[in-house]
Amino acid sequence: TIKVAVAGPATTCSQKIANILAALRAVSPESRYIFCMDANCKLHPGTVHLMMNELENDASVFVATGYPFDMPPENASIWAWTMAQFRYNCLSEFLSNRSTFVW
Repeated sequence: TIKVAVAGPATTCSQKIANILAALRAVSPESRYIFCMDANCKLHPGTVHLMMNELENDASVFVATGYPFDMPPENASIWAWTMAQFRYNCLSEFLSNRSTFVW
């Protein structure tokens, strides 16, 4: 079952956090999973299936998340490329043995 929760304007936190909290309040106790995604996200085919597979088949996995891998368009601004570079640098931490979570 898919439900859409409407948070209304945020007053004590960011709008994104308010939206997620509203979604969590709407979840049934029988739900096994919660999937949150920004409206401007694009997923590759099979992404959700891969996340679900990890959750279903590895008891040590508690949460699955998608880390953005930006590919700025051809005529993107310097700021778009700067953000992409920042995320690439953070992504390198995931690929090392030094960290299991980067924020």
